[in-house]
Amino acid sequence: MADIKVTMSSGAQQGVDAAPLSQEQDKLSQKFSIKLKARRTLDGSVIISDHPEIDVVIMPEKMRVITFSKNNFDDTVYETQNRLMKHLFKKGVIIFDSVGGGNVYGSLEAKIQKPAAEYPIDDLMLMTISDWIAKEKPTYLYQQSIEGSRLEDLTDPDEEKSTELGDVSAAPEKGSVPIHQVRRYAYGL
Repeated sequence: MADIKVTMSSGAQQGVDAAPLSQEQDKLSQKFSIKLKARRTLDGSVIISDHPEIDVVIMPEKMRVITFSKNNFDDTVYETQNRLMKHLFKKGVIIFDSVGGGNVYGSLEAKIQKPAAEYPIDDLMLMTISDWIAKEKPTYLYQQSIEGSRLEDLTDPDEEKSTELGDVSAAPEKGSVPIHQVRRYAYGL
């Protein structure tokens, strides 16, 4: 996947004639740079796959944002999608009462609010989602380290947490029904 680099600049830097910028306007025209695992589709949508549990699709033409589960469809994925939608609502980029299940199982979608000024929707959404992913990253790094240490404890325990059993041979017969006896009712007798 290619990294998409987003830069936002003032209209004067884009070739539009404008008056000189004041100090406040100059601060607003500073460039922002974010780094995400994202790709643009043929229809202009952007798929962000930087999060370990979900993929986020921004559809600027349809003014929608959709989240899809990557691997499993359990409660943790829904909670992750819900946290993203709440973050987007708090930042003021989606309409909260439009959040609902999508037409794909395990997806969640919402309508993007139309901005008052002419701002590029995909750039604004990329910056907002990048901010959310940066806030979520420490939690997932901690979870991965806990799962890694748990797996290591199970597969290669310390001397303190293990016993010396040696070779344990298998029993010749296992279970409660002996193999050599014929069951009466299995043959209709």
